[in-house]
Amino acid sequence: MNAPAAKVRILGIDPGSRVTGWGVVDGDGRNSVHVASGVIRAGTGDVGPRLRAIFDGVAALIREYQPTELAVERVFVARNPDSALKLGQARGAAMCAGLVDGLPLAEYAPREIKLAVVGTGNASKVQVQHMIKLLLKLEHPPRLLIEVGGVGYEVEAPMSTFYALPAVGASVRLLTHMVVRDDAHQLFGFVTEDERSLFRSLLKVNGVGAKVALAILSGISVEAFSRCVLDGDIATLTRVPGIGRKTAERVVVEMRDRVSGETPPAAGEAPFPGAGPRSARDEAHSALVALGYKPQEASRMLEGAEAGVSAEELIRQALKGMVRR
Repeated sequence: MNAPAAKVRILGIDPGSRVTGWGVVDGDGRNSVHVASGVIRAGTGDVGPRLRAIFDGVAALIREYQPTELAVERVFVARNPDSALKLGQARGAAMCAGLVDGLPLAEYAPREIKLAVVGTGNASKVQVQHMIKLLLKLEHPPRLLIEVGGVGYEVEAPMSTFYALPAVGASVRLLTHMVVRDDAHQLFGFVTEDERSLFRSLLKVNGVGAKVALAILSGISVEAFSRCVLDGDIATLTRVPGIGRKTAERVVVEMRDRVSGETPPAAGEAPFPGAGPRSARDEAHSALVALGYKPQEASRMLEGAEAGVSAEELIRQALKGMVRR
């Protein structure tokens, strides 16, 4: 009989110069259990105090959760040398906090993490989020408890809102939407009007409820969603967990007029983010997709294109660049 694997508690760090993500997971070699997760906000001031905030934040997590190991994402070499340097400094501050406590340290490249979690090193963020939810049995986005005038309100929110929250106990301003049902009153919170506007618009789509609307907001930005709808990019929408092809097709069909601005908002509603005249870059992107290029490929083709020119000129530059490749 094989001896049972020793249990470990891992503190994982996703370093950032302004926001550092963290998560604590218990594992025994076969099963993993989510313990806690959140972010350390270092602010936007001088680099010294920001690095100190990261160091102190990680040290506090170590004292609270008593991990047996520390895992840190390896630095991705960005195109901007200054950004890469700041990211490396943030990573060093987090690592030092663990080493001071004598924790074993493991480093993983983003590609290694994606390969281990999803099975491919080229996985998208949406795919990684989906697999993490499955592996750790995280069925729903986190729920927030907001205190207003001494009364606590449980608020459901998309992951985009969760990542933008300040530290626990700090003041926060959320834009809310209430869904009244026979069996419950549900309160949903958002940090931006664009997110709330998209959520309300999605609720009007046939077959889309609050759960699906939250999934979309958790898996794709408002701007990326608008582009998917305008370009008819069903494939990208189906990569959002819980969104099948039929649902994605229905969303694209029913949201197209609203995203394009052809359907005016109802009384009291904010206009849909991005609605109205499209930029030359958006027109060029749609034209490239119509020519048969994938949306992601069209975006890459337009990278580095000259600013302030017409859509026709952007298309010409993009196609010329493809010929050179």
